[in-house]
Amino acid sequence: MSGSIGVRPHAVAIRAGLVAALAVAALAAWAPGDADAAASNVRIERTPATEDCAEPGSCGSLPGALLAVVAPAGDPASHSITVASTTGGFTVTDAAGVVAGTDCVQLSPTSARCPGEVVSFGELRPVDLVRVIAAEGADLVDLTGLSGAVSETNGLGGDDTLAGGERQDQFRGGSGADVGNGGTGIDRLAGGRGPDRLKGGSGPDTLKGGRGADKLRGNAGSDRLVGGRGIDKLFSRDNREDAKVNCGRGNDRRERAVADRSDDPTSC
Repeated sequence: MSGSIGVRPHAVAIRAGLVAALAVAALAAWAPGDADAAASNVRIERTPATEDCAEPGSCGSLPGALLAVVAPAGDPASHSITVASTTGGFTVTDAAGVVAGTDCVQLSPTSARCPGEVVSFGELRPVDLVRVIAAEGADLVDLTGLSGAVSETNGLGGDDTLAGGERQDQFRGGSGADVGNGGTGIDRLAGGRGPDRLKGGSGPDTLKGGRGADKLRGNAGSDRLVGGRGIDKLFSRDNREDAKVNCGRGNDRRERAVADRSDDPTSC
């Protein structure tokens, strides 16, 4: 009688079937179609060349590409979105979930990686714009790790917070009490209908209040601070002349500007 122990064929088949089933289940867990409905879509979008002429001899622009981070339309959930530059591209995370779209690769259920350059309309072009469209909840958009690309962020509803990146940031608040912090570039921050707090960085920034009682702080740079219809407070005192300090169309007796004499504030 041999000392070896035989393996039953049906046991091998059962084990192989179990391994295959687990593999299929793992793949299904990563499938974008089964992702949480609150997840943000992350994708590269191509922009065609234009033929607009600002003046004779300076017509058109090259085709380009942008990184779009789009939360589900009408989603009341809060999103915590981070976009950071990495070697060869960008890493995007959202605590509410991420679904990798065109040209991007899924890293985990809450993160994706996207390239820094793509072929756009036949030409290899850098992805030099990051566009974030937040949801209706209280969203956080952190772009402090972003370099080499400009950004556009639409806060929509909710009490949103933006932390800008290295280059130019554009932020549009929504109906909530929004907080916008520009980075080191030339930033354009605009409040919405709520009581917003907007703060520029070291560059020549433009801050515009909305209908709420806003607080605008220019910091360094030759800034433009313009209040809206609410009772606003503007802070532009930085020992240098700012381009414009205007409290807007609110109640002038209750609005206030803390400014340098050279700023010559108006409607305050």
